[in-house]
Amino acid sequence: EIDGIKTDIQERQFFALRTQRVRPALGGYSVGNYRITAGTLGVNLWQQDKKIILSNNHVLAASNKGEIGDKILQPGVYDNGQIQTDTIAELLDFEPLKADIENLMDAAIALPQNQGDLDNNIVDIGKPNGFAEIQLGDIVHKSSRTSVYNEGKIIGINAEILVNGFFEGKQTKFVNQIIIDDIREDKGFALPGDSGSALLKEFKVCGLIFAGDNDIG
Repeated sequence: EIDGIKTDIQERQFFALRTQRVRPALGGYSVGNYRITAGTLGVNLWQQDKKIILSNNHVLAASNKGEIGDKILQPGVYDNGQIQTDTIAELLDFEPLKADIENLMDAAIALPQNQGDLDNNIVDIGKPNGFAEIQLGDIVHKSSRTSVYNEGKIIGINAEILVNGFFEGKQTKFVNQIIIDDIREDKGFALPGDSGSALLKEFKVCGLIFAGDNDIG
């Protein structure tokens, strides 16, 4: 109590969301198809001689509802992104999500309207350098829209998981997936809006964040 008045202290964590419009855009900031709310720009890659954006299907292709050429906004619609002022790219391709058979990935790519609008770095991490294989116990990290920078430990590989939300009334099966536990123990490894974040082992990409649960993240 303070001066005879009973009080109750409740500890909370607050995060500075990466919802800003940034040009050139880095991995770790808000992005999304104009049909959805917002996710995370995972990483900017080279496809032959052009830079492209890599994120989730459900971020860039609206869970199969998108069409090639759809406008991609940075920031996403939920973060006040608008087609007229914030279009950064167009949907180039995506791996379809399948309701009745096993899925290996939730991924899509987009081609920027202006190559100068993309930065190859990921905020708080730096520039990725290739791709990595992972093992149980590896420490990985990511940078994303909602929970910003975070580190985790791989506690499962080749996992089979069921995910809600892609198809109404159905769970979507994914196989050969990575399970990550937050090692800081102050929040989940991934929160809503972090979908699409690139997962890295040191500076090498080893996956994309696309789903979480209440216990692990």
